[in-house]
Amino acid sequence: MKKLLLISGILILLTTFIPAQNDPYIFGSLGGFSTGSAKNNPYKNSPAVVFSTGFGIPLYGAVSLYSRLSYIYKSNYTGREYQSYINSDLEIMNELVETNASFSQLLVNGGLQYNIHLSKEVNLGISGGITYAMVNHMAALPSGLVIQRLDNTGVFGVFSGVSIEKFFEDTGASVFGEAQYNYAKRNVVYFRDKFSGMNFTIGGKFYLN
Repeated sequence: MKKLLLISGILILLTTFIPAQNDPYIFGSLGGFSTGSAKNNPYKNSPAVVFSTGFGIPLYGAVSLYSRLSYIYKSNYTGREYQSYINSDLEIMNELVETNASFSQLLVNGGLQYNIHLSKEVNLGISGGITYAMVNHMAALPSGLVIQRLDNTGVFGVFSGVSIEKFFEDTGASVFGEAQYNYAKRNVVYFRDKFSGMNFTIGGKFYLN
C-alpha cells in the first residue's frame, strides 16, 4: 500500500510539470435522464429530457476542471407513487397508487476530468466530483388531491461520468457523447431515489483557442 501511494504521488507530481493538453472550452448537450429507483421510477415508458451546458478549463497535463449545469424536466406523466393514510383502526398504511405527476431537477456538477487521447481525433474523458441536486416534484390523484410534493428541495452528492469525443481538425469544434451518474440522497420519505439518476447526452464543444 505504501509503495502504491508513493508511486501515485510521484505520478501526480510529475504531471504538474506537463503543459495542459487542451484549450478551455464551452459545451452544450441534449439527452435523457432516468432516476435511480427501479421500483419507483417515473420514467419507465420514456426518460425525462435533459438540457446541459458547461465549460472546461485545463489545469495540467491531461487534467482539466469540469463544470456542468443540467436541467431535467418531465410533465403530465402517469406514475405510481406511495400514498400515506390512516385507516379506521388508526393504523398508518402505505399504498402505491396511480398519479398525475410532474418532475424537474437542476443539477450542478463541479469536479475534474481526465482526458485520454485515443488518437489525434478521438478523446476519452473520465470525470468525477461534487454534485448539487435540486428537485421539484408534484404527484396528484386523478381527483386532483396532491399526495406528494417537493419544492426546490436540494441536497449535495457526488457524480462520475465518461465521455467519448470526436474532434474536427482545424475547426476548434468537436462532438461528444456522455454518460453521467449522479448520486445524491436525502432522508425524505419516498423521495430518496428522486435525487439520484443516470443521464445520457450528446452535444458539441467549442474550444477557445
